[in-house]
Amino acid sequence: MEKGADVQKYVSIIFYPIDYFDNFKENYTTQGLKKSAEFPGGMGEFRNRLLINLKNQNIRNADGVTAEIRFKVNQEGFLQDIIIQPDDLQDDIKNKVMKAVGQITEKWQPESFRSVPITSTYTMRVTL
Repeated sequence: MEKGADVQKYVSIIFYPIDYFDNFKENYTTQGLKKSAEFPGGMGEFRNRLLINLKNQNIRNADGVTAEIRFKVNQEGFLQDIIIQPDDLQDDIKNKVMKAVGQITEKWQPESFRSVPITSTYTMRVTL
């Protein structure tokens, strides 16, 4: 790109019409409208439980291998759509990681927007 050349720019502004006009409040932000999903004891507790479960799986030949775990917390607070990456990870390792995640059965407090539960997505990396 040439120095000083015009570049197209993109700006995104979150706007909820219900919060304007008759309902407008000074210093309005969208910060308080959304509350993240919470595992009982926090995300650190979820990670600790996962690491304990992984250790109990006796995964062999995976020293230093990093797995990426993607999952959703649905409106009821349960995990769904669990995906273990990368694709080239051995099936045995993927199955054991999936089992370790599945052994955590506690219900989450789901993410909410305007106090209405919504589905949220998380990604977590673990080194085996």
